Amino acid sequence: MKANQYHSMPVHNPLYKVGSVCFRANITKAELAIEKPGVIAGIVPGPLIYDDNKIFIVLLEVTALKKGFSEENTLWNEIAIQTPVIHNGEPGLYVCENYCSDISAILSGRETYGYPKVPGRISIDKSDKGVTAKLLKYGINKEILSFTYNVTSNIPSPPGLPPGGMHKKMPNIILLKYIPSAAIGNKPDVHQLVAMQYNKPVIHKIMSAEGNVELLEGAPDYLKEAGVTKTAGISCLDMETNVIGGEILHNYNLDL
Repeated sequence: MKANQYHSMPVHNPLYKVGSVCFRANITKAELAIEKPGVIAGIVPGPLIYDDNKIFIVLLEVTALKKGFSEENTLWNEIAIQTPVIHNGEPGLYVCENYCSDISAILSGRETYGYPKVPGRISIDKSDKGVTAKLLKYGINKEILSFTYNVTSNIPSPPGLPPGGMHKKMPNIILLKYIPSAAIGNKPDVHQLVAMQYNKPVIHKIMSAEGNVELLEGAPDYLKEAGVTKTAGISCLDMETNVIGGEILHNYNLDL
């Protein structure tokens, strides 16, 4: 077997291949104001700088697999916790953790780019009264958060919108890729900041919404300690995202 045939473990029967993928998803993003920004700043790795007194809860509901997926892949849901940061003077979003309902999406995201994806049980209930998404810890009946919202209006598309939607630049999504050494006490095999790279996404619909995010018993301690004061705003997108790779922003192993 040639080295360039290695895509993922197990190498003799890879779970996935490395390459660009495109999928369509409903993405709902809630901005939460917090009381103690120092708590969030304390979990953001340097040289990133925490930028504001807020965090984001992002619900992603994949509705179609467009390109780069195998026949075995299925649709999945995710809920991510993100924070606004600055890197070299440019704004970005640092992903603290990312709960996901699909094992293939978890492994490919973690192994390839360093997405902090962990298993999560995500339910999405839709009715005339709105949408309720609930996140529970995988394997146990402990709730992490509840996200409820109602779409209030569609934001008009700009004049001259091309057929199939409009193109918009993606935010700078930054991940901490960390793989420890098998030898206890050694420095990690991989310890680096990675920025995701995308082709411009296609936006099919932009909507505003009203609602609330409630942190529950199983929520991460840093979110509880930071003290969420209110849900400051909610936006919704129907969007096609084309992931083409990642860029290493900082390699901590070179600092040692």
